Amino acid sequence: GTHDSTDGVNLSLYLINGTYSYTASTSTPCFAGSPGFFIVQGAPITVRVGFSRATTPVTFDAVGLPTGTQWYVTLGGGLNASTRGTALTFNLTNGSYTYVVATSDRTYAPDPGSGEVVVQGALLDVEIRFAIVTSPVLVRETGLPNGTAWWIRTAGEQFTDNRTPMAVGLPNGTYRYSAGSANLSYRAGGGTFTVDGAPVDVNVSFRLVVFPVVIAQSGLSNGTRWAVVIDGRTLTSSNGTAEIDLPNGSYAFRLVAPAGYSATPAGGSVTVQGRA
Repeated sequence: GTHDSTDGVNLSLYLINGTYSYTASTSTPCFAGSPGFFIVQGAPITVRVGFSRATTPVTFDAVGLPTGTQWYVTLGGGLNASTRGTALTFNLTNGSYTYVVATSDRTYAPDPGSGEVVVQGALLDVEIRFAIVTSPVLVRETGLPNGTAWWIRTAGEQFTDNRTPMAVGLPNGTYRYSAGSANLSYRAGGGTFTVDGAPVDVNVSFRLVVFPVVIAQSGLSNGTRWAVVIDGRTLTSSNGTAEIDLPNGSYAFRLVAPAGYSATPAGGSVTVQGRA
């Protein structure tokens, strides 16, 4: 139950015979003494007390990696360790240490991937969050009127925008896609693209969907030329029908009869309501 101290390298005590246990400490917390015991049996004895630098556990905790994935921590000064578990612990003396984190599964990236820890005698926990690495996929559309909402469906998700290009982040792999627009008068095809750790450009072309419109006449003999004016275009025919492809919408038309004939009605309107 006694406590003695010294500023030197020796400490003398006078004790009666017996067995004594001891602990040793210093006024400098970065050093720790080893505990032990000694026996006094009527003669002087020398007890050597060893001091070493005190260490503090610093634990790195991994979050987000698939179970069993190997990951690594390398500390400045050459210390390194790896595990397939969720935690790595280093016993470090006081000071500042840089660190770098990596994993064997390159589809995941650590955050932070590097940094610094400052050990000051207290327990430290450093959380490392791993996330799937994604690369930017820039999807560019052409053919739509400005401001038209459009979408691309890929990787089980639908991404929508009214501008171009549209940026999507995806992990490595090969993907099928389809595309569409809020304006059903336009249609785009689908396709595939591959992400391999670098930015990818995907071009989507929308085209105006048109439907056949047939205007039929009766009363003229075969081979007699007649005409119809529709959508700013003049169609001529020498048989019973005139045909034009038009997108959805309403269109006025006017018939032009050959000399000596009149058309009834002389004109009208037609509405196209096809499905793209």
